[in-house]
Amino acid sequence: MKKYIVPAILCAAVSALLISGCSLLSEPAPKMILLQGEVNRPGEYIVKKPIKFILLLFKAYGYTENADPKNAVIERNGKSFIINLGIPANEPPPHLAETFTVYPGDIITIPAKKK
Repeated sequence: MKKYIVPAILCAAVSALLISGCSLLSEPAPKMILLQGEVNRPGEYIVKKPIKFILLLFKAYGYTENADPKNAVIERNGKSFIINLGIPANEPPPHLAETFTVYPGDIITIPAKKK
């Protein structure tokens, strides 16, 4: 087995990187979308690129019976807005839920119906 002599300064630099949480061999952090509230499987979803909301909804097994998707809250880049992501049965497609694009870093909240 060969032995290598490594300069102490290099060892110190590598140690500092590893202690600070950096990894020389790590992959980029996964891109996530957080879907919370009244969906059957709320949570963080890993995405490689922007996707249509309807695909994210399929991954979450749809809305709960108590969902109010007409008042969905989207948080993106520090701003939030309310959007209608409902899928009305009596209107022909496309619906906004099918065409709306969500991006890594988005936080989507589907509120409960108001009683």
